[in-house]
Amino acid sequence: MADEPTLPPLDSRKRGRNMGPPPSNSSPSSDPAFFSSDDDPALDNYQAHGRRKKRYVGAWFDQQPASSDSAVGEETRPTYPPPRRNRGPPQPQKREFKRQLDSGVWMGTDGALTDTDDSFDLEPAAARFPLAPPRAQPSVPLSPARPRFTSQEQEVQKTIRFCVDNGSEQVDLSGLGLETISEGLLDPIADICPIPTVAKDVAFEQREPEVKVFLSNNRLRSFPVALLNVEHLTVLTLRANRLVRIPPAISKLKNLEALNIAQNYLRFLPGELLGFLQRGGKPRTLNIQPNRFWQPDTAWLNNAGAEQYERLTFGAQPEAIIGSSWSGLTTKLHSRTPVHFLDSAQKAYSTFTLPPLDSRPSSDILLELEPFTSLATPRERASELRSHASTSKVVNPKGAKSLFELALRACATSAQAEHILPWLRQDESLPPHFAPAVERAADIYLEGGAECAVCRRETLMPLAQWVEFRQLGRTTVVVDAEGQKANMRLHTTTTALLASLLLLPTATAVFRDEVGHIDYHHRLLGLPQRETTFFHRPRPDDRASLLYTLSDVGVVGAVNPGSGEVVWRQDLRSTLTTTTTRENNDNVGGGFMRAGEGEGWVVSAYGGAVHAWDAVSGRNKFWAGFEGATVRDLEVMEMTESGPGRKDVLVLLEKEGGGGETVLRRLSAEDGSVVWEFRAVTKDVPLQVSTNVEKVFVVSLKGAAAGAYNLKVSVLDTLTGKKVDEMVIGAKADVHGKEDVMFVGANSAAPIVAWTDDARKTLSVNVLGTKTKQEFALPADTIEVEIHAPHLVQSEPHFLVHSKTPTGHRGEVFHVDLKTNAISKAYALPIAPGPGSFSTSSDGANVYFTRITEDEVILLSSQSHGVLARWPLKTVSEVIKKSGSEDSYAVRAAAVTDADDWVLIRNGEVGWTRPEGMTGGVAATFAEIPESEDLARSLEQEAHSNPLEAYMHRVKRHINDLQYLPAWIDSLPPRFMSSISGKDVPASTGKLARDSFGFHKLVVLATRRGMLLGSTWDVKGIQVQDSTGQVTILGSHDDFVVLKTDTGEIIEAKGPGPEVTTQGAALVDTHSGQQLIRIGRDGKIGELPVYNAPRQTVVTRGADGELKGVVFVPQGTTSHETTSWTFSPPQSQRIVNIATRSAHDAVASIGRVLGDRTVKYKYLNPNTLVVAAVDDSAHSLTVYLLDTVSGQILSSSKYDGIDLTKPIECAMSENWFVCTFFGQHTLRDNPTKSLKGYQIVVSDLYESDEPNSRGPLGDADSFSPLDPIDVPTGGIIRPSVVSQSYVISAPISALQVTQTRQGVTARQVLAYLPESHGIVGIPRIVIEPRRPIGRDPTAAEAEEGLIRYQAAVEIDPKSVISHERDVLGVEKIITAPAIVESTSLVFAYGVDVFGTRVAPSFMFDILGKGFNKVALVATVLALSAGVMMLAPMVRRKQINMRWRAQM
Repeated sequence: MADEPTLPPLDSRKRGRNMGPPPSNSSPSSDPAFFSSDDDPALDNYQAHGRRKKRYVGAWFDQQPASSDSAVGEETRPTYPPPRRNRGPPQPQKREFKRQLDSGVWMGTDGALTDTDDSFDLEPAAARFPLAPPRAQPSVPLSPARPRFTSQEQEVQKTIRFCVDNGSEQVDLSGLGLETISEGLLDPIADICPIPTVAKDVAFEQREPEVKVFLSNNRLRSFPVALLNVEHLTVLTLRANRLVRIPPAISKLKNLEALNIAQNYLRFLPGELLGFLQRGGKPRTLNIQPNRFWQPDTAWLNNAGAEQYERLTFGAQPEAIIGSSWSGLTTKLHSRTPVHFLDSAQKAYSTFTLPPLDSRPSSDILLELEPFTSLATPRERASELRSHASTSKVVNPKGAKSLFELALRACATSAQAEHILPWLRQDESLPPHFAPAVERAADIYLEGGAECAVCRRETLMPLAQWVEFRQLGRTTVVVDAEGQKANMRLHTTTTALLASLLLLPTATAVFRDEVGHIDYHHRLLGLPQRETTFFHRPRPDDRASLLYTLSDVGVVGAVNPGSGEVVWRQDLRSTLTTTTTRENNDNVGGGFMRAGEGEGWVVSAYGGAVHAWDAVSGRNKFWAGFEGATVRDLEVMEMTESGPGRKDVLVLLEKEGGGGETVLRRLSAEDGSVVWEFRAVTKDVPLQVSTNVEKVFVVSLKGAAAGAYNLKVSVLDTLTGKKVDEMVIGAKADVHGKEDVMFVGANSAAPIVAWTDDARKTLSVNVLGTKTKQEFALPADTIEVEIHAPHLVQSEPHFLVHSKTPTGHRGEVFHVDLKTNAISKAYALPIAPGPGSFSTSSDGANVYFTRITEDEVILLSSQSHGVLARWPLKTVSEVIKKSGSEDSYAVRAAAVTDADDWVLIRNGEVGWTRPEGMTGGVAATFAEIPESEDLARSLEQEAHSNPLEAYMHRVKRHINDLQYLPAWIDSLPPRFMSSISGKDVPASTGKLARDSFGFHKLVVLATRRGMLLGSTWDVKGIQVQDSTGQVTILGSHDDFVVLKTDTGEIIEAKGPGPEVTTQGAALVDTHSGQQLIRIGRDGKIGELPVYNAPRQTVVTRGADGELKGVVFVPQGTTSHETTSWTFSPPQSQRIVNIATRSAHDAVASIGRVLGDRTVKYKYLNPNTLVVAAVDDSAHSLTVYLLDTVSGQILSSSKYDGIDLTKPIECAMSENWFVCTFFGQHTLRDNPTKSLKGYQIVVSDLYESDEPNSRGPLGDADSFSPLDPIDVPTGGIIRPSVVSQSYVISAPISALQVTQTRQGVTARQVLAYLPESHGIVGIPRIVIEPRRPIGRDPTAAEAEEGLIRYQAAVEIDPKSVISHERDVLGVEKIITAPAIVESTSLVFAYGVDVFGTRVAPSFMFDILGKGFNKVALVATVLALSAGVMMLAPMVRRKQINMRWRAQM
């Protein structure tokens, strides 16, 4: 020990060590971040004047020198996480001694600011020069007392300490019953750092932590603000607490990826959350429902000025630069409230005021709305706002706005804020609003502060607040091979945001591996129309283009030409302004769609509305509705007086009602406002509008008698819209109707109007602005003429005339000389046999024509007939919709085939195919996959043979089936392995096969396009015969078709007749089985053979809309119809909906067992139907329950305040029925109040009001409403009806009820959500009519499953069976049972096609995916092996015991 170096002298003061655990620090090691090192291996080389030690910074596994020369110069301080926010000003840091475990000594942290050691338990040193005698000092603790934590908080502390020590990034604090969180309890979460993996020869790699905090299922009333300091917080769950608000400072959590605040008491969300939902930013996940958010008092549909409002309020937002595909949540402004203005005392002086922000919601609150183009301003602020609007001075958005706010900030940020507040409350000389203002400011400061939503100035005293209702949806940006970006929006929902609010994302699939396995979805647009389909660059700088279309079903959208995926789409059918317009546009397509060259928007018109859409996102730019008018044409003005930067829209309208009024309006491209209007009251028929640089041309048909017209062109001034000239072209009766006018050019690139005569022999062409016409002969036997011309204004005025004959087609190219207005024929293409089509594309002034025939694709120039390029075509295209070209020798064309498939052809190769023919479905049914035809034929032969022959035939068939035995044996191993792995056995290629569960079924879908018969098809009935594998479809024009269900092969068909002969069809029971019979006009069926006559009453509609019960009376070999009863609603009512029970409506029990073990017997009458009739004058709805045998009214209920413009639908199942409508709901607990909204009414039918009673019928086995009963009841026997109404949170339509095989499974009401484009399954128990009102359920009722009645029914995202899929335009939903009882098959059709299977009571008869079949098999095998091994031992033991037994 004598050789050891001497140690440096120690301080004379005796230091007592603090034996508590060392404080946590930011280092991921258990040691401090500073280390020492000596060249000498001796560890304790501390000489008084020795050399300086080398200093290192960092953890032990990642040490870095403190400076370039660690032994010389100043030491570099380590980098710590940003300091956490404190309530008071920063205090001097204490020098703390920590034990360096690597060096074995105690060292002070070099980051200390002072050399005081007050934190150590030292004896107080006496003063060297005392000025007075020492006096007794009070007992003061030398270290601050630790806060006393509750037992729950101690558990939290233990969990956090474990996570910090072990580097665990998941902090699970759920279900601990926390009500409050003490200060400093959650601070150590910021110190969590993952421990890297230590392995040999592997470099250490430190990554940023990804902290996940779970605080669900507690009782927290305030947001834990300490979490706002956790920089690397990525997941935060506060579900199922009692939070009433979220602090605005949550926007500081830049790394937050998932936030779950559902099941709280939130009324609104902070506007700062909008920063999380930026296009191109980090994808976010938000779960915020259920919460009782504020709701708008009315449905706000007019979003005019929304884009300008956002730009003026929040400023122009830069476009996000997205270099690769991106998917995330974005928002769209829906509506807003007026502004709530406050003064410095936080006293409102505006008419509109917001409810208290911190109040716990007890009921739903509706807020009034204000248009985006107006601002309700109080007089106190009007002059100030006008002054700000009139000056160009920019206000510096820094610092406080007033001295009072500056004082508030000083008080709130002071360390003595807690002492200031009591003093302010006690001082009566101060104004009364001082103390509340300071308290509010202190709360805002402690929550991380707030900032103005407009100027981003930090504030503690907001003076203006408003609520925005926004729509949130998932946006996907797709980047194709050409660099084109596009997005598509899925279904959206709405909620409230304060000063900028947020809303609910739709539900995600519960099991993502089941998406596409248990369901399927065809995201469709409809058949493209040639006039409304084109390629267009969505941005001027983009090289790639998108394919835009307005389909025949009223859906506008964009398709990625590279992949065929839908980029965005919008359904325009809901925008039809009048009933007449809806009827005119039903089943006929139509509409208009245009795009301005170089513009980032496209414009469409459908019915009486015009919409402008963002070309990339599909968001609405502006909307203009024209009540009582129909749009006849739509064009974009390529040049205006405002220069090339603005391209306005021309809309040609025709007033409804036959008044002969023509209106042309010029709409501003900025906001859709009317620039000027031209109006003419004549008997003319408006056709189209065209424009050039100087003039606007309105082309119409002029003539007094129908079928004898000539063309009239009205010339208007582009600046004012005033008529400057008018000319009539051609002789009278040159045109016989609209169909004779082949083409009207849109601009100077095609300044012509062309028409043909009735015989299609001559083509007449007029150059707009002149009064002469030129005629050209058409090829012989021409049956159809199409004209193709460019649409770009800089293109040459060349056009092509496409003439079609029964055997071929031909093209002729013409040139227009704009100086002389002369039209000359440039060249003619040879006649090509078979079908074919042309399309036009432009590249600057050059015009190209693409010709598609049965064999090839040809590219031609409009200048000469020379072929520029030629490609062989490997498929046949019937109707070309539009084409475009990227350069002179590459062509891509979008075409529609004769099978109604939309295909893209690139240089003769098919790029993609979309099955758009499935849109417009009108009828559908499920069908079983047919068995082998040979087996069906053999079974039929055996059924019609004598027993001996049938037995011999069966023996021969079984012997013949032995040839399939080897194949069946070979299939056993795959089937066995698939049963263990849970995967399906792959079926034979191209072969349909049934499965064991009954999930594999066919769906036969009939569309209105008449794909089978080649015309518009009005389907009235469809029936599947599973025994024969055939489906029969009846049309309205005495037409029908019989098909094979597996192949679609037509067995028998009859074309439509000239007149409508069929009102509907009915599936009835006859002596020969179920038959689909045709119901003629006025509800007449006619005579039928006895074996095909219905055995039950058939309900039909009469000529005046009444219902009739028709029965058939046999007379010889025929049966004649007889009307047994007639039901006519009151004169002021009309029937709008009829619902009946489905053909398969299994009933598992005749009664319902109540909680007290009594039974309520169900009223199970299969001969009932529900009739919904409305009174237009009284705005009321009456629902009748009819007996179809006697026509008697079993029950009726009336509902007032009905909105008849919204859908009214009913559905019926078992002993209950349900109806939905939009009406006024009166609160039962307060009859003086009522709510307007979408309602759903459910009614249960029982035999008696009393349990254990069968009513007047008693235990009768059967009953007929036409026969009297022994005990008189004073009238007909009516069921006991129990009804209840609910207000549903979203509109629903297409009601249907799930079906199962035996009816044991609980039922769901399936409905379509037209606003969010989803399909929801509402559990029957949720809308149970027997739910107790105004009280909690009793024990017996709770055992029955009843819950307390609440008028509002929220759409649970977990009940949306379509999950994230955007299912558009569903018209009807059908269901079918599977073989397993738990499952019901669902199929929805309309625009989209969607199919899935649901299990309302869960999969109780099928093993789930979590079941470990491998473990089960291994267990069985192990037990078998054990039994085999132990059996001899047990047997030997038993024998030995018997030998040892005494005899």
